[in-house]
Amino acid sequence: MVEGMLFLLLQELNASNLLCGLAVVVTVIFELPIFHYAKPIIATLGTRKMILLGQLAWVVRAIFYANMTEAWTVLLIEPLHGVTFALVWTAATQHVADPAISGEGLEASAQGLLQVCFMGIGPVLGLSIGGWLFQHLGSHAVYGVFSVIILAIGLAYAVKGGGETSSYGVATADETKVDTIGHRTLPLSEGDAIIDDIDCGNAISSYEKAEASDYT
Repeated sequence: MVEGMLFLLLQELNASNLLCGLAVVVTVIFELPIFHYAKPIIATLGTRKMILLGQLAWVVRAIFYANMTEAWTVLLIEPLHGVTFALVWTAATQHVADPAISGEGLEASAQGLLQVCFMGIGPVLGLSIGGWLFQHLGSHAVYGVFSVIILAIGLAYAVKGGGETSSYGVATADETKVDTIGHRTLPLSEGDAIIDDIDCGNAISSYEKAEASDYT
């Protein structure tokens, strides 16, 4: 609801089409670093803290929009989209992909269900209710309501959401930190190398003997 109704608010503030486009550009730019560093972020924070940080960022954005009177100031708050979307979406997909959450063999189904809720049913219900509230309460008041709803949901998740179920998908300290593509991952000892040379020599010798027998 918070982001989906934003352009209605910007239109009320007489924002230009250029400004609306720039707002989207800013949101995308600040998603990229979080998606790029998703693995170390998950390893450091865990999915639960990532989701809670995202909820807090949503509250901050909603309060900002509720008090926004100049359209251009939207560019000051839009960098938080990287936290509200990229951080939460990364954490959510990682969380439901854990077999301990989705059930063994149902990981893809769980991610599909998340997609339906996050980008299907959720926006349909949220934007429908948000549009009705915009019409009857006014844009700034609605964002105040949004901030309270999001805060309540975040607090409920903090209290009842449970802890981290596992470190699924997170690299451990024992895993190699270098790219092993094109490299041997099991280095041979000196003795192994000698045995390999002997085996190769025996194989070549056997081949040569077989070739010689064919000509005799």
